[in-house]
Amino acid sequence: MSVHGWSTARQPALAHPSVTAVVRFIERVVPAELFPTHVRATAVSFCNGTGRIVTSTGPLIAGLLVGYFSGFTQGAAIMTCFALFSILAMFLGRETREDPLPR
Repeated sequence: MSVHGWSTARQPALAHPSVTAVVRFIERVVPAELFPTHVRATAVSFCNGTGRIVTSTGPLIAGLLVGYFSGFTQGAAIMTCFALFSILAMFLGRETREDPLPR
């Protein structure tokens, strides 16, 4: 099956590198600006580890929602709301553009 000449199986694969680049930027650069030098490596590792533990429950929750609603669309809509809340939380964070790096 294709849409506008593109295979629907390849469309998520084309979006994956850009999504991965944004996630890697957020998880590596943003915490490095928020923490002082003497705890920076520990803080970045803690943030990465905590994020991976929390997000590892995503597929389980998505599967439970699909089973509960007996369909994919409502479960996908709820998981999309979680993603939108994450984006909102990112914009509510502290801006560090003009701040010097903590020492």
